[in-house]
Amino acid sequence: MKNKNTISSLIHQIARFENQFINEKIREIDLNPDQAQALDFIHQHPGTNQQQIAQLLGRGAASISNLIKGLEKRHLVGKQPNAHNDREKQLFLTTYGETAAAQISQAFKLLNQQFEAALDNPDQLLNDLTNLYDRLQQTTKES
Repeated sequence: MKNKNTISSLIHQIARFENQFINEKIREIDLNPDQAQALDFIHQHPGTNQQQIAQLLGRGAASISNLIKGLEKRHLVGKQPNAHNDREKQLFLTTYGETAAAQISQAFKLLNQQFEAALDNPDQLLNDLTNLYDRLQQTTKES
């Protein structure tokens, strides 16, 4: 068992709790993690396309096509032709999709509130974690 008193171990354990919390919340609205991420991305980037969703999720075109078809069948997502490219379809949330996206956003907001309530100085921790993230990202690029 990992020593829970190391910084990296605690970050790992917190990430596991976060993942569990979010997965429970999205299951309540009958979504899986990929569907929730796709809806959230489309909400933040209306008019996006399936290729951008595939990049976000790290999945192939056929897999994303099936994911989007499932969201369309549930009336969460709609497609419209791109005015600049007849072969490309743009993705938009329906009214039901907007409701689901708001529930996803609310779950993350609630989680963040719980985090901040447990901290003496959330802004300082955010700054420190951002610096850590940037440093690790740079180290990874150099390797």
